[in-house]
Amino acid sequence: MSTAQNGVDSGCRGGVLSVSNVLEISIGQNGGGVFSSRDQKETSWSMFSVTDTMKYASQLLFVIGATSFSDYGALPFLSPLVNPLSPFPLYNAATTAYTCASNASAYFFSLSVGVPAGSTATVRLVIRGVNLTFEMTRQNTRTTGNTTLSRTVLVPCTSEARMVLIDGKVVPGSNLISFTAVPYTLKTGPSVSWAGYQTRDVTIPGTTTYDLWLVQEGINFQVKNSIVLIPINGYYYVYASAGVGQGKQLVLTVLLNNNSLFGVTRTATDHNGVDTIGHGMVVLLSVNDQLKVDIRTTAYSSSTGLHTSFTGMLLYRK
Repeated sequence: MSTAQNGVDSGCRGGVLSVSNVLEISIGQNGGGVFSSRDQKETSWSMFSVTDTMKYASQLLFVIGATSFSDYGALPFLSPLVNPLSPFPLYNAATTAYTCASNASAYFFSLSVGVPAGSTATVRLVIRGVNLTFEMTRQNTRTTGNTTLSRTVLVPCTSEARMVLIDGKVVPGSNLISFTAVPYTLKTGPSVSWAGYQTRDVTIPGTTTYDLWLVQEGINFQVKNSIVLIPINGYYYVYASAGVGQGKQLVLTVLLNNNSLFGVTRTATDHNGVDTIGHGMVVLLSVNDQLKVDIRTTAYSSSTGLHTSFTGMLLYRK
């Protein structure tokens, strides 16, 4: 809801709905309007069914927060809207930790919070026993209204995972504080997924080569060039994120066969701190399609936050 920025600003968030096959769903906007371009497709809407596609759909978790929070530590949540099932409890309401207990090679996590006007916030996904954290941050204080901070992560997990507020303040807004977790393994047929992360800043514009690949399942892959070669016709969820340096622009584009598929954009330059933004879409891809990420600007990332990322997973074969 901030009106302070002096340019285009894009972002993305996800959530979970329990719906019947006759329920109508739509999206709308309450503000001065939205922006989208033919190349970047900043304004988009994607959906997929967890219960129809995922082998471990019963282990899906979705929780939301209902109170503002400014203390360091695990974020508090209400009772789960979707509670994961297993021979033993997978979600601990007291510690807000989700236990990864499937044989899946990767887990899909989606995190979001609201950040009040003029405030900062840094939130991490922390996985116990893994020396890696996944961070989303808003350090810009030149905001005049609540803003949404969110991120999607695909990562191996064999223990507990939780959302932790590192610093700043978060507010619930319209269910803005949320945490989603589900094992990624398709119910039928081979799974296809990938997740590349950048442990340092992107300083040279052009094709981004990710230096930390945590997920490579069923894909043909060129590590040197960070090019994903699609092995199966189907609908995929593809997501890219990046950190934006103080006062800097970001133009990140996911390229399909060297043509723009979608992207993440920030043309504003009046932010006085590092922010992270991302964008995900469900897209139809064919065998031997090539996916890569082009960053026409610079981008912020670190080994403690892995802010700049490129992930994807097959949902439905076609």
